[in-house]
Amino acid sequence: MDQKSNGSRPTGARSTGTRSTGSGTRSAGSAGSGTRSTATRSTGAKSGMSKKKRKRRNQRLAIVWGVILGIILILAAVIYFTSGGKNSGDKTPTGGVTPGTDKNPTSGVDPQNTPGGELTPTEDPGIDWDTMPLTGLMFTEAMSSNTKYAEDNGAFPDWVELYNNSDKTIKLGAYWISDSKENPQMYQLPNEDLAPGAWYIIYCDGLGEGNHAPFKISSDGEKVYLSTADGFVDRIKVPGDLLKDTSFGRKDDKWMYFDTPTPGKVNGEGYASRTSVPEASKPSGVYDAAFTVTLFGEGTIYYTTDGSKPTTKSNVYKDGIPVNGVMTIRTFAVKDGRESDLGSYTYVVGKSHTLPIIVLSGPYETTIGPKGVDQMNKAGNGIEAEVMMTLIEGGEEKFSIPAGITLHGNNGGSRDIPKKNFNVHFRSAYGAGKLHYKVFDDLEIDEFNSLLLKGGAEDWYRTMIRDEFMTHMVIGNTALCAQACKPCVLYLGGEFWGIYFLRERFSADYVASHFNVSKESVNLMSGYGNVEEGSSKSYNEIVKFVKNNDLNKDENYDWFAEHVDIDSLMDWYICRSYMGDKDFANIRYFNTTEGDGKWRWMFYDLDWGFDPSSATQANPITGIIQNNDRHILIYKLVHSKRGKDAFLKRYAYLMSTILNEEYVAKELDRWRAILTPEIEADRTRWGKTVDGWNNSMDFLYTYNKDGKRDKAVLADIKKYFGLSDSQMTEYFGDKYKK
Repeated sequence: MDQKSNGSRPTGARSTGTRSTGSGTRSAGSAGSGTRSTATRSTGAKSGMSKKKRKRRNQRLAIVWGVILGIILILAAVIYFTSGGKNSGDKTPTGGVTPGTDKNPTSGVDPQNTPGGELTPTEDPGIDWDTMPLTGLMFTEAMSSNTKYAEDNGAFPDWVELYNNSDKTIKLGAYWISDSKENPQMYQLPNEDLAPGAWYIIYCDGLGEGNHAPFKISSDGEKVYLSTADGFVDRIKVPGDLLKDTSFGRKDDKWMYFDTPTPGKVNGEGYASRTSVPEASKPSGVYDAAFTVTLFGEGTIYYTTDGSKPTTKSNVYKDGIPVNGVMTIRTFAVKDGRESDLGSYTYVVGKSHTLPIIVLSGPYETTIGPKGVDQMNKAGNGIEAEVMMTLIEGGEEKFSIPAGITLHGNNGGSRDIPKKNFNVHFRSAYGAGKLHYKVFDDLEIDEFNSLLLKGGAEDWYRTMIRDEFMTHMVIGNTALCAQACKPCVLYLGGEFWGIYFLRERFSADYVASHFNVSKESVNLMSGYGNVEEGSSKSYNEIVKFVKNNDLNKDENYDWFAEHVDIDSLMDWYICRSYMGDKDFANIRYFNTTEGDGKWRWMFYDLDWGFDPSSATQANPITGIIQNNDRHILIYKLVHSKRGKDAFLKRYAYLMSTILNEEYVAKELDRWRAILTPEIEADRTRWGKTVDGWNNSMDFLYTYNKDGKRDKAVLADIKKYFGLSDSQMTEYFGDKYKK
């Protein structure tokens, strides 16, 4: 894979997103260990003991205590290093035998031959993989990027191969497989017999049934563990530089790469290491003037200069490559028939920017040419162009990764505008299944399956920031989920495309990373009942409940509160009504079976917020909270006594914190300062003017200036709920003026 990342990512750490849990670890110091301290009483003269005798006695005592302390330390070390192999976890019952005819002679394999470096105590503390006996069930082969081997019902999942290295039949049900050392009994193998010298394929496709494990093998590299109730019995460390349709496994007591995978058979000829990736004389980054770059490496070096994937039909490197403008050089080498991984070097020459730079490099035809973004729009969502995505910040490359781009948005909407918006997909087929980098400064997540590049969407010709500005307001201030944002400038196919916003994408992956749950546990819906991932069963049960039960009864309200995050539901309607966006169908909501089970709401697509043409400009509450299936949950909630009181108090709270003139003006000032240095180049690129942008920005300030929006909202709240002046004052205080 030619993914490169210069960001800090702790080895083996899982990104948990914004939810933090305490560790509960107790720290014990030497003084607080519970040891009783006794004072030594000197009896010197009374005992008649001479000073010399006392001295010799104290020396002997010191020696005895030193020996005792040494024995204790040795015993503690023995216990520590032997207990690591006896982990156990919860048994998860679930789990095709491929018969073999030849006994695999492999035994006593040295894991130090594993590519990617030696196994260190920080990777698997307390386990000596070198001396672990391999006399029973063991790993012999694995694939992490597969398109043609070990077919399973028309699909080609990742897989690992197990082998019975004994002379007795093995009961597979006594073994577990896992991709987590902390949870070794993640998945119990099926209750089947494996004959001596036979192989067994486990598909790693996330299904979690039969011979299908509940996880996938990352193409960026991953360890897979095999264990019994007594502890670990084997581990395979699948390397991150494994090419598509090649495998990794054991051969002659060594770990090796195989160009031709052999599932269910003896492994063929392999090699212990890959050819090294060609290096460039200058690192990726921003440069003032044109230069020539030199490539160094083994064997024959092949390269491209448009970001396309090089092959043996590409340019053969002989001497220096001239670099100017915006260019991505991708390379690989071939030596003795063995290919290296792909390398990439992206240069931005003679360009000055204050914002981070995103470069999407690819062939002219499939990026900005006749088969590029315009053709994507005509053909629909099915076209995905392969590109090389690079982030340059502070003049230096932060990551570079192959990816696929598709158009974002709907036909008749943002797909039809000239300044396109893009979904960026990281797929194993391109070389890296995930991006490993902490993209967003205010978000601890450092693993992404996809990202979004927005250029303003339907607000592109006005301020560009309506959605970004309003969704950023709710992050950390409400119970809503919103997409993190990184302003940048974009170069596509070597051409400047202006100011863009790199953002998270809403999906089951988003929920999994933010709430520290599995993707498979997520139920995600959109619009008015559309299922995007998972199931709508739980949500439909809630809708049915509120239709048939009175939430004025405490037991019914409490049931509702157990299944719905009430603050999240209210916040969506409160913020949407105050900000005045008319696209009510732009709504996503989700729950997870691994968390508290409550449904929560996602806040996005505010391109028509703070706008005079909005349908909710004059009737922010009555225009949304209506007695129909689309809004039944909020309608039933606010028409209960407890729900109405909670809603009004919540609205007053948010008006005092973020939904007010002072906070809005502060946020707009911040966005204006960020974009102003880059706005002239962007407006010129798209045939617009800086004056036009400034006028559009100025209007955003006037939307709630001098309490204008407050008055409209409060008047409609009073009308909708039939409140008196005194009741309005009770809830909203000085905000409400008769």
